[in-house]
Amino acid sequence: MDDGFVAPPPPRLRQIGHIGGLVETLLSIGGWPFRLRRALGLQPRVRTVRQRIDVSLQAAPARPLRIAYASDLHAGPATNPDLLEAAYRALRAAEPDVLLLGGDFVSSDKAAVDSVATAMGSIPAPYGRFAVLGNHDWWCGADHITARLE
Repeated sequence: MDDGFVAPPPPRLRQIGHIGGLVETLLSIGGWPFRLRRALGLQPRVRTVRQRIDVSLQAAPARPLRIAYASDLHAGPATNPDLLEAAYRALRAAEPDVLLLGGDFVSSDKAAVDSVATAMGSIPAPYGRFAVLGNHDWWCGADHITARLE
């Protein structure tokens, strides 16, 4: 279907997500998973990859269009807030004209989207910000997450 509609996951998948989210939250109390990963040198890192795509146009724009993309932020108790801040800084530094967001904004707590939405809203993107939800977003509360991102 090409109308942009994305169907929610089936009820069974949502149940699995709720159970997984509960387990993840219980295991993440106090933020120990990200501290352990950091201590072991296993902390995920923000990675910036730059690609240039030349498009043949009769009337070339004044400057290239900059598109920034980020996904899988997994904001919540198991994700180091410093890692998220590094991602936001990298996106700002890219000075995007368009910001594309690929989902999984939260890990297990829909309220964690609030800080993500605020940060993403502060990144200038004159031609718009466009987002899709990931499986974690559906599991945690797609309506809430969508409303906050809008």
